[in-house]
Amino acid sequence: MNKPPPSYYLCLAIIATSLLTILYASLKQAVWIPTFHMDGAYQTASGLFRLQSGQMPGRDFFPYLGIGPVFAVFPAFLAFGGDLAAAIMAAKFTTMSLGWFAASVIWKLFFSAQGKIQCLVGGVVALTLVMTLDKSIAWFYDAAFLMEPGNSLRPIRSIAPYCMVVLMFVLCRSMLRPILRDCLAGLCIGVLILWSNDFAIPTVFTFGSFYALFILLRPGQANRLISLSRFATVVILSAALILTLATAGYPLKILAFNFRDVAPDQWWYFGTYREVSRIFEPGDILKLFSIYHWERFGLSLGVLACVFVLAMATKKFEHLLLLGLGTAMFLGGLLPSVGGFLSNYFKAFNSWAALTFMVALLKGVIWAFKHLQKRQPAVSLPTQTATLVLLSMFLLTEAYKEFSEYRDLLTEARTTPGAFRDPVLGGYLTKDWKTYVNYARAHSDQIAIEEYWSIWSALNGQFADWPVDAAIHALGRVRQNAVSALDKADVIITTHYNLSPGWQPWSVSQNYWLYQILFRNWYVALESPLTVVWRRLPQPRAFEPTSCVISPDGRSFTLPEADVGLYHLQLNYDVSGTGRRLAFIENNISYGPGSYGYVSVPPDGGAVSLPVRIPLDGRGRALQTRTLGGLDVAITLTTCDAARIPFADESVIRHDFALGPWQRAR
Repeated sequence: MNKPPPSYYLCLAIIATSLLTILYASLKQAVWIPTFHMDGAYQTASGLFRLQSGQMPGRDFFPYLGIGPVFAVFPAFLAFGGDLAAAIMAAKFTTMSLGWFAASVIWKLFFSAQGKIQCLVGGVVALTLVMTLDKSIAWFYDAAFLMEPGNSLRPIRSIAPYCMVVLMFVLCRSMLRPILRDCLAGLCIGVLILWSNDFAIPTVFTFGSFYALFILLRPGQANRLISLSRFATVVILSAALILTLATAGYPLKILAFNFRDVAPDQWWYFGTYREVSRIFEPGDILKLFSIYHWERFGLSLGVLACVFVLAMATKKFEHLLLLGLGTAMFLGGLLPSVGGFLSNYFKAFNSWAALTFMVALLKGVIWAFKHLQKRQPAVSLPTQTATLVLLSMFLLTEAYKEFSEYRDLLTEARTTPGAFRDPVLGGYLTKDWKTYVNYARAHSDQIAIEEYWSIWSALNGQFADWPVDAAIHALGRVRQNAVSALDKADVIITTHYNLSPGWQPWSVSQNYWLYQILFRNWYVALESPLTVVWRRLPQPRAFEPTSCVISPDGRSFTLPEADVGLYHLQLNYDVSGTGRRLAFIENNISYGPGSYGYVSVPPDGGAVSLPVRIPLDGRGRALQTRTLGGLDVAITLTTCDAARIPFADESVIRHDFALGPWQRAR
């Protein structure tokens, strides 16, 4: 047996060192338990804890992040210990590992002759170069997207197209019999139904079309129509089977949540509500170029165009796959932009483009070096070995840096006065959380519901009697189920105003189905630094009726007798006009991005309950309506009932908060 060359062992050392870097980067994330609960770590942890307790998606809960991403993180979660710290570490570890995998896939498409070990090293090289340049070149900044779980595991959600590239690469180049290849390709496409909607749908469309074209254009392919029919049938049957198994027999339930409850509601429910951030008609797609930095999104489109030209010119299988990958990444950003609002949804596309550019550049450098040398191999063995040695030394330095930071964080946590490590959570908290943690543990036998699944639930292993991890995900019919569940609760935990003076008032407004029950039937029993604990009142608060006068044109209303304070409104309204639109009613509370003191309400009209704040200066008794989008759209108020809410607690609602420049209307 031939002995492997030194470069082989250097490649293994690079891979091992990279894994150590990822490990320590993950460990240091959970030394201090994160306490910002509105999105992010707890959103992920909720799904992982539910799986650990034996719950199944669809049957018991709806993972807003998608079934696939939660299952992808679950093995690392168990390996790290299955507590809250483990959930944080697992999300980071899985994200970084899959980001490395994504870079390695792109490397393989350019260097198809190289083996798995070499491609993994190539992925390290590409990522290292791109992330080194991200400090000086804005376009490369989004490549770091692949290294951070973010608020909603979007990097993991975006990995589906990369997985499909690998599967297509193997299947389409295999010597399998056509019937077996068609069935395996259909099975692979069908499995993607488990992934998140934003990337599952584009990936199924892109690579389903790719394989169909492969059948139609492959030389020597017999019975093309039969092969296509077989492939399509397996896609449908395998999708139904996989989804049924993953949901323990409740596939229709989770499909109904995704497409009947979430899809219609999230359009009007979530901010930002700025006109420049919304697509109301096909021509508004051009807004993509105004809201994104041209040097990032524009250059990424340029890379996609270049890959298209390359694929059409060479007809090389790897280049066609690279084109399919870029197309799926672009569509994965476009789908939530059209379905919601224009935000950072194209980071996955930008990261693909940056990595593709970097690997293509390295390919060009190697080609140029080869032709300058006028001999084979392109890179001599000593040069190759020296390069690998330098890379391994650099990565060893990075691994030691991550280890040192992890060690320093541990030392800081152990020596910070009053800081404590909770054995259930698996990490450290500052002393100002001690009272809250002790209170939660002392009341672990009581039914608790959190506005956002967070520390209380993680400590006690509890889940609200609703199938989502936060009030913001109780959309459609789930909202009514959530309201019913509140009747059984002993404790309700909501977000403290101090956590986010922009988003907490937005939540009070948009989730008034929750807060109106709290204002009437509950009182604030305890505050933590970032949460509020509510307990049930012996007797409900009596809301004090006051007059509400609608203007003659029905476009505004007035509370003529209202004094400074908080008010409950019950409105009925109609919305006229055509086209996609948003409808708003002023309440002087909601100041999330684009809100400007208005609540977004269902854009087709109906009945709605809202909180209204009369500020300290007395202004705001006259309140307006407004709309965005559509053609000749207008709100007409038909009935209005108002009542004063005798509640004042600055941990929940402020009457004197000052508006920042981003909150003021433009």
